Amino acid sequence: MMRRTTQAAAPLLQVLSLTNALRDRDFDGFRRIVTGFLEQYGRDGVVLVADREGRQLFSSVTTDTAALQLRNNLDIVEKVFATKPPHYSNLFTGVVKKSLIVTVEVPVIRDGEALYDISFSPPIEIFQAMIEQQLPGQDWTISIFDGEGINFARVPNLQNTISQRASPSLYAELFRKPAKYGALSNDSGTVALDWEIIEQSDGRELRMIWTESGGPHVSAPVQRGFGSRLIERSARDQLGGEATVDFLPRGVVCTVTAALEQET
Repeated sequence: MMRRTTQAAAPLLQVLSLTNALRDRDFDGFRRIVTGFLEQYGRDGVVLVADREGRQLFSSVTTDTAALQLRNNLDIVEKVFATKPPHYSNLFTGVVKKSLIVTVEVPVIRDGEALYDISFSPPIEIFQAMIEQQLPGQDWTISIFDGEGINFARVPNLQNTISQRASPSLYAELFRKPAKYGALSNDSGTVALDWEIIEQSDGRELRMIWTESGGPHVSAPVQRGFGSRLIERSARDQLGGEATVDFLPRGVVCTVTAALEQET
């Protein structure tokens, strides 16, 4: 879910990366463009521009970039310069706001070479607001994890769970296996989580679809593994619904359906 949400920001950042002001190092002109961007897409967010060494050349927070520290997630900066597609960070403490953030990063390209890394950290509160607004029912628990299984948005009980890692079994099924064997095992793979409310004759139904793509070719296992059986059993026993796990050549697709409470 987190990656799907931040993926929506990547094309917007790519538009910013194409502006003449940024390519010409006209950071005053670029600041005016970024101000409009933040007004529309995240007033409390932060846009940074850094060079290959992580030195900040522009910050939407201050004009005094000489006083800013180096980017403290240099690993993702290096990936942006090395591979050039957008990248999405895990949860970390930002060097500007000194608070927990996630970032979307895209390169600024000129003549086929990466000049800068442009980064956007949306207000992290939007993830919590998103799940609170779309909570199917009061008896549901919904969390958002980063790629390391660290929780940063949850209903209920956010304050006691923020920055906590998912349980070992959940982390293994949702993160380690996709990262080691599936779509997240390379830089081009993605995982998308979609959901919809379906009106049925006997009430409403929530359908959630986990789709992996861009990873290695997938072959269906000879026998159903522990993870597949766990997902299917949990959907049946805990949600009163059903789950299917399809091992398609392009990637694993898991579909979970569950009945929603009737509105009174």
